Parts: sequence; structure tokens; C-alpha cells
Amino acid sequence: MAELHDLSPTPGSRKNRKRVGRGPGSGRGKTSTRGEKGQKARSGGSIKPSFEGGQMPLVRRIPKRGFKSPNRVEYQVVNVRDLERLDGEVSPEVLAGAGMIRGTKKPVKVLGEGEIAKGLSVRAHAFSASARSKIEAAGGSVSLIGADGSAVETPANTAAGATAKTAAGAKKAGSSAKTAAGAKKAGSSGKTAAGAKQAGSSGGAAAGAKKAGSSGRAAAAAAEPEPAEEAPPSEAEPADDASPSETESTEE
Repeated sequence: MAELHDLSPTPGSRKNRKRVGRGPGSGRGKTSTRGEKGQKARSGGSIKPSFEGGQMPLVRRIPKRGFKSPNRVEYQVVNVRDLERLDGEVSPEVLAGAGMIRGTKKPVKVLGEGEIAKGLSVRAHAFSASARSKIEAAGGSVSLIGADGSAVETPANTAAGATAKTAAGAKKAGSSAKTAAGAKKAGSSGKTAAGAKQAGSSGGAAAGAKKAGSSGRAAAAAAEPEPAEEAPPSEAEPADDASPSETESTEE
């Protein structure tokens, strides 16, 4: 049995540090393996790999297209044909143990390429529609894993959630329709009230005009002068047009 003090590194795994500037006899003296002068001989005089002597570097000459979303989800992909060599329950841990994925840090998505004849219970973070149908057609089942790796959503829960969301959406749409109908009705009532108010104003204006006409006629009648009364003819004064016979009778 090997003791702790008997352990030693594997031959060739450890090398001595390169010691420079230790005189000409060492072979690495004077310029300390840096050569004669220049930028590379100075402290901190390294040149970045993209530098091309001053000409436009390649990284700036080529065009840039597209972008990478910072919120993207990168899945580890497994096809249903790869699940054929597994048995029982399949999870990310089982896939990692079989060497089908690199590890369990990234989410796993099952795609539908190939065929499967076994009834497996597969747990993954995402499934394509074809993969789900093929696994269920073979007598298996699928289960969704939440983003944190602990919450598990079953297809039944998913369907129930979708139904509830649909019902909530329909309810919300109904409320919106009712609100719109109420607003439309209120708008009609407002228009009716405005029309009645306008009609009332027109009626008031007509009544005012009629009253003003009556007042005008009354004022005109009051301002018109009354005709003067004719005085009756006096009895003492003889009429100018009396006949001669009547005059003679009076003298007699």
C-alpha cells in the first residue's frame, strides 16, 4: 500500500521554471530571450492577434449580419431515435449518464427525428409536436420540467391551464364587448339628450320670437295716434247752403 510520503508526480508532468537573465553561461542572459530592442522587447509590448500592421483588419473588413438575442434559450437536443436504447423512465440525468447530453445545466428538448417503438416515460424541458405524438403513440408519456428544474407540468395540467386561459380570454372578451356596448348606448343617450336639448332651445327661441312679435305689435298699436273726434255743427249758425225760400220764410 502506497504511503503519503511515497507519492510523486508523474514523470514529465512538471517542468522547471524558465530562468532568464542569469548571465551568458545560462544561454538566456543579456537580452533574456527577447531579442534586440523593438516593441516586443519592452515590458508590456505584446501585440494583439488582430493587428495587421495598420491595414484594415479582417474582423472589420467582413460584413456583420444578424444578432444573437441575449434572452435566447439554448436547448440540448435529443431525438426520439436516440431514446430507443433506453428503458423505463428517461430524464436529463439519465440522458447525461448515457452520454447523450453534456450535462444537466442546460435544458433538454426532444425532437421527433426517427422512430420509437418502446413505451417510455420521458421527462424534458420541451418537446416538439412530432416527438410528443410519436412517444404517446408508442405507449409512452411525456412530462414537462419547469425552468428551475423542480416544477413539473403534466400534459393534463397543461391542457387544463390552456382551457382556463381560453375561458379567461373569452370572459375578458365578453367584458370588453359589454363595456363597448355600454359605451355605445351611453353615446346614443348622450346624442338623444343633446338632440332634445337642441330641440328645446329651438322651441324656446321660437317662443321668444313669437313673444317678441306680440310685444312689437302691442308697442306699434300704442304708438299709433287716435283719430280726432269731429265737432257737431252749431244750431245758431245758418248753414251756408240754405235755399232762398227758407230765407224768405224766416223774414216773414
